[in-house]
Amino acid sequence: MTKKKKIRNVVIIVAIAILVAFMSTAMAIERYAKEYYDTPSDVALVLGAGTSKGKISYVFEQRILHAVKLYKNNSVKYIIFTGGYGEGQTISDSKAAKNFVISKGVPAKNILIEESSTITFSNIKNARKVMDETGLSSALLVSDPYHMKRAMAMCNQMNIKALPSPTPTSMYRSSSKKFEFLMKETINYWGYLTLGRFRSTE
Repeated sequence: MTKKKKIRNVVIIVAIAILVAFMSTAMAIERYAKEYYDTPSDVALVLGAGTSKGKISYVFEQRILHAVKLYKNNSVKYIIFTGGYGEGQTISDSKAAKNFVISKGVPAKNILIEESSTITFSNIKNARKVMDETGLSSALLVSDPYHMKRAMAMCNQMNIKALPSPTPTSMYRSSSKKFEFLMKETINYWGYLTLGRFRSTE
């Protein structure tokens, strides 16, 4: 076998190994998305999903409504909304969410917010600080199903006692959109494993 063929074979083997690992990760994310808990906990920790001029996006609304359901079913005592100010925004995502759930009958005293995060890692990092400051120790993590595996890994990294409580609905309703989101989240999960988990949690 020539040197050129050996190199080609090595490249093929490596490519196949990467593909197998990638698809295995995607399947793990798919399986994890089905894990659901409404075990009584201190707080529903809701990950931000954006607003536009104070109007809550569909994805964020579904997360918010799920948290309200957990609260009204007595699964949680408090709700923490995460999310800061988007470009050109005059109200933070978390403040918009708070205003929304107050209109749904949740008392303001049971709603906590952090207004400086813009990505998942800082959503969770800042929420942990809020939990520490208010003496809350357990959480039901609320986000989209495919987002759960990565977000829960971050909770574990930050020593947050959390269980996944994904939204029952998603904006990705067609098979092609779900597949696209799953592939994107798989890449994001790999990114977290290789780089993100080394970020400071303080």
